[in-house]
Amino acid sequence: MNAGSAIWAAIAASIVMGLVLQGARATGLTQLHMMRFLGSMGTVEQRGLPLLLGWTVHILADILFGFGYAAVFQLVDSATLVGWGMLLGLGHAAVILGPGFPLLGLVNSRVRSGEIKGPGFLGRNCGWGTVPALLFAGVCFGAVMGALYSKV
Repeated sequence: MNAGSAIWAAIAASIVMGLVLQGARATGLTQLHMMRFLGSMGTVEQRGLPLLLGWTVHILADILFGFGYAAVFQLVDSATLVGWGMLLGLGHAAVILGPGFPLLGLVNSRVRSGEIKGPGFLGRNCGWGTVPALLFAGVCFGAVMGALYSKV
């Protein structure tokens, strides 16, 4: 596995995924503000600090996912990894939508105290468009990973 390539591809893919989610929120498709939610786990509400922390947590978590993608890419004998990445992206999004959101709600002290509402299973607390938005964001993450990752 090419660890350096996996890290840089995951950082780029994470930024794309985050921007897709921000776009979905801006267009009203979902109420999910992923970066603010992730950032609220470790800080009180102060101007840009939750966003900065949220982006940091998001990118670091996606680097871990990126190593999983890279491990699969090493096993695949294919001329292009984009399609495989997109397929893995659907699984990535399913992990976030299924067990990921409820577990993040348990970890977030502001959700536990009732101060804010967690996304819930399948993002049900964030609006009807959360599932398609996150699935699309996952596919985008996978496509970028597949396009940028180099086995060598």
